[in-house]
Amino acid sequence: MHITQNNTPSFRKDINGLRAIAVIAVIFYHFSVSGFGGGFVGVDIFFVISGFLMTRIITERLAAKTFSLTGFYLARAKRIVPALIALCVILLLAGWFFLPPAELKELGSQAKSSLLFTSNLRFMSEAGYFDSASHEKWLLHTWSLSVEWQYYLLFPLFLMAVTVLTRKKRHVATAIGLLALCSFSFSLIQAEHDAAKNFYSLATRTWEMAMGGLACLIPALTLSRKAKAVAVHLALGLMAASTVLLSASAHWPGPLTLVPVLGCALVIWLNGRTPITDNPVSQWLGKISYSLYLWHWPIAVSLVYLQIDSALGTCIGLLLTLLCGYASYALFEALPQKTLSSLTPPKAATVLAVVLVGVLGTAQAYRKVDFTDRTSPVVVVAENEAKNKNPRRSTCMLSKGVNFPSCNFGGEGELSAIVLGDSHANAVVSAVAAALPNKDLRIQEWSYASCPTLLGMHLVINDRQCKEFNEWAVQQLDALPASVPVIIVNRSSSYPMGDEGGPNHPKDSPYIYFSKPYRTPTKAFLDEYQQDYTRTICKLASKRKVFLVRPFPEMPLNVPKQLARNLMLDKQSDITIPRSAYDQRHAFVYQSQDRAAEACGATVLDPTPYLCDASNCYGSVQGRPLYYDASHLSEFGNQRLIPMFEAVFRTTRPLATEPGAQPAPPAS
Repeated sequence: MHITQNNTPSFRKDINGLRAIAVIAVIFYHFSVSGFGGGFVGVDIFFVISGFLMTRIITERLAAKTFSLTGFYLARAKRIVPALIALCVILLLAGWFFLPPAELKELGSQAKSSLLFTSNLRFMSEAGYFDSASHEKWLLHTWSLSVEWQYYLLFPLFLMAVTVLTRKKRHVATAIGLLALCSFSFSLIQAEHDAAKNFYSLATRTWEMAMGGLACLIPALTLSRKAKAVAVHLALGLMAASTVLLSASAHWPGPLTLVPVLGCALVIWLNGRTPITDNPVSQWLGKISYSLYLWHWPIAVSLVYLQIDSALGTCIGLLLTLLCGYASYALFEALPQKTLSSLTPPKAATVLAVVLVGVLGTAQAYRKVDFTDRTSPVVVVAENEAKNKNPRRSTCMLSKGVNFPSCNFGGEGELSAIVLGDSHANAVVSAVAAALPNKDLRIQEWSYASCPTLLGMHLVINDRQCKEFNEWAVQQLDALPASVPVIIVNRSSSYPMGDEGGPNHPKDSPYIYFSKPYRTPTKAFLDEYQQDYTRTICKLASKRKVFLVRPFPEMPLNVPKQLARNLMLDKQSDITIPRSAYDQRHAFVYQSQDRAAEACGATVLDPTPYLCDASNCYGSVQGRPLYYDASHLSEFGNQRLIPMFEAVFRTTRPLATEPGAQPAPPAS
């Protein structure tokens, strides 16, 4: 084989076909089509393609001394901005008629960050335990556009700086390779410490686009037709295997991201022709792939909004995506590009800027103006429950570090209980305080977001000091009088059994581990959980009364938001789940709590008599939510549990007077 220089025409059918593969993977993944559990790799494929094309455009024009930075930026804007503006305008118009007030404000905010190409930073800052479900964010998918645009802004400057030092292609390729290596290394580090930053950040995604740049600059091998066909199909197989076999992971991007990225880069590098990418369907889908990508996600979110969850609904959503994608391409891509290209660059830039500023102004108005008078008061009441949280949540509950505040609730007298746990403990602490038999008494809240009360566990997403917090809690309890009971409240089932998952964690996958991580809650893992849970409770109960609160019912969607949506659509029914679904979801935790209670002398507190009947568990009652999201009780909803917590203070008795026990911390 011989080394030859890449000689690529301006239009590459293989790249257009790769766009089709990428957009199909992403769309099918977001519509939960079976067999596409790793379809999110389509975004990574898009990144590689963009990296190749931008490197080719910039390096060729730098070599010819015809490169214009402003011309480059304008060309990218003409390609990307018109269709994005159209999407935001249509969503803002539709939102005026169909979205509740708070959600309309949120849409305006998302539109603004999307049009400013900062939405990746926005969603990065929002990511975490209290983040909204992904299918409640109409413009979530624009994070990848923001990453690409930020790359478009900075990468030309990088190449211009490199070419000041050297114009040799191999030296430029070396510089891009070093950039890729630094970015990939940073991604590996971030994956262990900040999953959200790793997922949304330009710094951790740059290497994927840089790999496309290397495919442009590294001389291609001259292979026989048969050898090239084998190599290209092998590369396509890597992408297909990623789409089928991978699932959402806490370490994405990470080492496994190399598989689809290298597969895509190899196809581009070889400039391989194959019926998979060259056929008319792939070419057509590749041509409209940008508009398909823009429209598929709002349509998927609309299905959730309308509570359409069926195979027929998915088929309708896919068909609408195809129709809207084609219409968007014809009206908001091809037509504006033709019109803008007929203008001088200054005029084209002015037109784009004026329209963009106008839409940004509208989005800003949606963010700032109170539009509650356009809806029924009952909608506002339902939505406002989302704000009815523990008013001291941000100061009394940790989400990082171990420098714990002393948060007292109630009076200024004797310490009567410790409320220990995660954000579910934070959500009900006011109900515990209201249950105190004497209003001079007080309780303390010790809560840490996403941190189960287990002494021997490790977090799969190790982005907080949960283990250190639990050790701190044990030390502090040892110093308290034995007469002070501890009430343990956790979102107990999500830790061993998983939940709906997200971009950084697979669905139904444990969030914790003991000896080693498990992809699913196997018997071996659950046995470890029960052993550690019993050991933890027995240690805590050796000196004081321990109360274990059963899991609260978890609703499928954000209750205030979904109830407000229902009311906007004239659906009057409350948000509920079947009691049987609750029992099935929490059966393992029930068993674990019962075993620990029997072995350690702990007492189980059951909230279901106050939140459920024989048929259903309720997220709202008579049009008012009991939750401020999908699983956390609001300050209104937690009042239903006051009778349950009153039992704590009726049954609490000192177990012993511990030598050397210190008085409780003073009230604050």
